[in-house]
Amino acid sequence: MNYTDEGATLKLTYDLIQEAVHGNKKALEDILCIYDPYINSVVTVERLLPSGEFIQEVDEDMKQQKRHRF
Repeated sequence: MNYTDEGATLKLTYDLIQEAVHGNKKALEDILCIYDPYINSVVTVERLLPSGEFIQEVDEDMKQQKRHRF
């Protein structure tokens, strides 16, 4: 998931946090975008395929639950 323009880098700043705290939805989305790699790492699960191969994938249901906590 990427809410930013191609090549743009977001930084977690005091001002961005303040905007999110005061209800700015764009600021909140920017913060979630910053934390998206971390959230993905927390909700990545290993699954066993019928072929016996293990794969890692993001559990999207769990990700939505984690995102709603922010």
